[in-house]
Amino acid sequence: MLACAFAFAITARPWAPPARAGADPLTDPDAIFRAARKAWSFTAYSRYTTFTIVVKFRDGNTNVVRHYDTIEDMRREIVFARTFSREEIANPAIPHGFDVKVGALNNQGGAKVGNSGGSDPIGPLALGVSYSFGISLLPQKTAVVSSGRDIEFPPNLPVIGTTGAATHDYAVKLLGMLDGGQTYHLGLEATHDPGRLRLREMWVDATTFVTRRILISANFSKAPYDTVPWLIDFTHIGGADYIAKETALGPLDFDEDDSLPDVTIAFEDLKLLSALPQYGALGANDSTDAVTEP
Repeated sequence: MLACAFAFAITARPWAPPARAGADPLTDPDAIFRAARKAWSFTAYSRYTTFTIVVKFRDGNTNVVRHYDTIEDMRREIVFARTFSREEIANPAIPHGFDVKVGALNNQGGAKVGNSGGSDPIGPLALGVSYSFGISLLPQKTAVVSSGRDIEFPPNLPVIGTTGAATHDYAVKLLGMLDGGQTYHLGLEATHDPGRLRLREMWVDATTFVTRRILISANFSKAPYDTVPWLIDFTHIGGADYIAKETALGPLDFDEDDSLPDVTIAFEDLKLLSALPQYGALGANDSTDAVTEP
């Protein structure tokens, strides 16, 4: 378990959206998109965060769950994720090729540790909880490190995700107002480079312009994650925006005999910190094999 100290929540924001209580909603989709991007761009984050990446998918009739402990340096956009899930660490002697259920009763239910086809086709993951998917006006250059010490003394880091978009990169439409006029629903079409510009729909709070949800055409930096659309839900904590859950809207086909439906990736147990936690308990991470942002 991560040793967490100096819990810290940011409440101040250098930019605040205009107060719109009682005001007529905007009708210009480009203006709504710009306001949503500003609301994300000038958010004040804590110095560090720790969180758990929870991966769930269905393998045949078995529900599989993996938990990965992660630290993120929010200021320098550096991510350090544990290579092995909690389930793998708790059961290191389980050989590949055998399925073992944890928490099952009479062999019913439970989570499967091990994979009869070999190693887990999804993990490990190295993902930032503040990744904006191109919503932010500020370019993001998320990097992954291979040890906890590298967060404090970073070497030359491989960039795992670079985002940033201008309004003219998308043709934006207002698809409607939802929740009794409390949410803008935007449709976006990339005007060029659709493989990089992945935003397709946005759900934006009509008062604060905080982005609640997006639909993207693809996810992460490699197949099969970038072959299906994903629905991304956000949460707003202490004046800042974080990813809550990523849901694949189609099965992930790793090969002809290995197709995983119902894949979700959630970010749980989020803690906001002013000081670097004790990273030693996390172990090492081989960043070359990790699933990362695009």
